[in-house]
Amino acid sequence: MKKAIGGLDVMVDYYHGGSLAAWVKEHPSIILWVRERSKRPIFGWKSYDDWTANLGKDGRYIIDDNHRIIDKRTRKGTELDIESGISEIRDSLAQPGNYLRLTGLSGVGKTRLAQALFDEKIGGKFLNQSQVIYTDISYDPTPSPQNIAEQLVAGKYQAVLVIDNCSPQLHRALVEKLKVQSHSVSLLTIEYDVADDQPDETGVFHLEPSSDQVIKKLVLRRVPEIGELAAWKVAEFSGGNARVALALAKSLTPGESIGHLQDNALFDRLFNQRNSENNGLKNSAEVLSLVYSYDVENTEAENSELGTLSLLSSEILPVCWTADG
Repeated sequence: MKKAIGGLDVMVDYYHGGSLAAWVKEHPSIILWVRERSKRPIFGWKSYDDWTANLGKDGRYIIDDNHRIIDKRTRKGTELDIESGISEIRDSLAQPGNYLRLTGLSGVGKTRLAQALFDEKIGGKFLNQSQVIYTDISYDPTPSPQNIAEQLVAGKYQAVLVIDNCSPQLHRALVEKLKVQSHSVSLLTIEYDVADDQPDETGVFHLEPSSDQVIKKLVLRRVPEIGELAAWKVAEFSGGNARVALALAKSLTPGESIGHLQDNALFDRLFNQRNSENNGLKNSAEVLSLVYSYDVENTEAENSELGTLSLLSSEILPVCWTADG
């Protein structure tokens, strides 16, 4: 080594496998990264990455100047713009032992906002990417979030644990497990929240839908071939929901004019997604849209919510439609 660097007075050393392994063990997020690269991933768990799996080549976060984040840590709630909200969430998660919950409707960008907390290109004092561990409960992660929390505490790791699609029950269970002993873990859970009750010892931030301007920028970034006018129409129709906007934009053909289409025609485009019409499926979707949420796990239970909605679809709803003409 000294021969290779010539006469420079520089200290050199050799890092063997044991040295590298010892360093990796100090950073839980790096452990996940190394295991993934070595084809031995921990199922369902990720280090810092594109958690939405949908950013494309230009994954820069689009800043919305509107006050879209509501800090519910105060009784009345404080409205914040995106940069201020990100700063507040970062400040809280930077302190071990803080537990936050990020809520909002599906498709408004909660997961993307959580990822932005670790983005060095947004604001200052970004969170350490090597300390974050992420999972989405829909992945059915193994080990469970409770088990991972136990391992982080036992190993005395400093980490930010991010759990997506996390129910209020799981959030409370994680907080109860973490608060029984001293640790260096902060927790962020993400979900649309139906209930208004605030979990104990938890700060809640609520994310509102995006502005039409932001949705238009996002659509043109992901589907540039549809053009400016179509992107504006899609943004207006989406109601600030990025997921709806992108699904509709991808159903259009390049150069197609949609300015003359009414909302019901745009909805049919969005719903059918270039497939043939299915009136039975559409009827079911209309019934399901009547309620805010429903349970899809206990379909065999006596009081199954899907069973009740199915009855509404087959017997009650056609009568209502007939009465309305």
